[in-house]
Amino acid sequence: MNERSKGGTRIYHGWLVVAASMIILAAATGVSDSFSVLVLPLSWEFGLSRSYLAGAFAIAVLTNGLTQPIIGHLSDRYNSRRVILVSVAVAGLASVGLNWTSQYWHLIVLFSLVFSTASGGASFGILGPLAARWFLKRRTLVLALLLSAPTVGSIVFTPTASLLLAFYGWREAWIVLGCVLLFPALPLGLVFLRNWPSEMGLKADGDPESPVEASMRGSAPVGQRGRFEVDRWWRAFRSPPVYALLPAFAIAGFAISPASTLSMFSTFAVESVGIDLADIWIVQPVMAVLGAIGALAAGWLADRFPRKKVLGAALLAQGIALLVLTAVQTPAGVWLFAVLAGLSGTAWMVIALSLIADIYGLRALATLWGFAFLFHAIGRVSGPVLIGLAWDFTGSYVPPMAVGALMLVLASIMVFAINESKYSARYQAAIGVGTVGN
Repeated sequence: MNERSKGGTRIYHGWLVVAASMIILAAATGVSDSFSVLVLPLSWEFGLSRSYLAGAFAIAVLTNGLTQPIIGHLSDRYNSRRVILVSVAVAGLASVGLNWTSQYWHLIVLFSLVFSTASGGASFGILGPLAARWFLKRRTLVLALLLSAPTVGSIVFTPTASLLLAFYGWREAWIVLGCVLLFPALPLGLVFLRNWPSEMGLKADGDPESPVEASMRGSAPVGQRGRFEVDRWWRAFRSPPVYALLPAFAIAGFAISPASTLSMFSTFAVESVGIDLADIWIVQPVMAVLGAIGALAAGWLADRFPRKKVLGAALLAQGIALLVLTAVQTPAGVWLFAVLAGLSGTAWMVIALSLIADIYGLRALATLWGFAFLFHAIGRVSGPVLIGLAWDFTGSYVPPMAVGALMLVLASIMVFAINESKYSARYQAAIGVGTVGN
């Protein structure tokens, strides 16, 4: 493989795209996660109840989920680079604008609607498909590397927001966080992000285009085509794999929610297991770090073995983790759960995105991932509500967690049943000439 990019440098430009994408993703995630730190001073200053704050956050989650397919479609149909840059700029301006918040509706408009919509354009759902265009042989590993950025963003930005709050104030903190998006993140994206390798005379993984390829395709890369590769997102819904993948993602979102929702996990660990609340704040960061490690490991495995097997194994591991949490109600059980759930908790995202790319191609990847994210978000939103109702009726989280574990087993079976060797481009001979690009 030729790692030289256009211009003679030894660094393949795809790695620069990934690096810029990681910085953008870390900044956008970090600013979003800082909401939990900076929102309490708003409630104190303006006399807002916790239900109002929870409502603002719920609207933000719903807005982000509902707009993701739309932003994905804009990215696929028009210009991914432009969508990302505009999104980063709008998110940064919305963050700075929170400095002038004086009423509750300001918070709803600027954070719950504007920032949450814009952050969807600077999310893994848009940056992941962009990075996927630049790599084929190491695609899943690269996506796993990209997915580690949100963990770094949370680790760096949340303490930073706390320090800014302590020394200056919540208004100044929002200005600083917004400027991180507007200055380091936005210029890096402007300089390094490119829509396709063919814009630099390259193919995926850094292989140079031949003159014949360039004259035949212009700026459109070609590669192996899967049986159901589509150029319009809605055509994917005519094929069987989408009806196995999307329900599996919704099930995973529902089943994972009691474990990933801090309040429920904390309540169960403290009340049912007897762990000190202070120890929970150790378990959560450990799970976050293990999530990044698990995603990298899953990415490495998924580039060497059938992706459906690695994805199914990740979902199965999450189910086993929930069973361990409900069956072994001791501190050791909680830590075993943390290890299993941490390693498998985010791994499914990188494998799923690669599998969707293999089956349906790159033309509509961001749109299809938007639908996958929406189904997963629906599961995560409905999960805590139904589990809370189960607590009210049974007085225990054990029954819904056990049901969630069984649902994860069902989701893994659905993924294992996908005929990847028949549908995926990884197992097909290159056919025809495609016209891909935007």
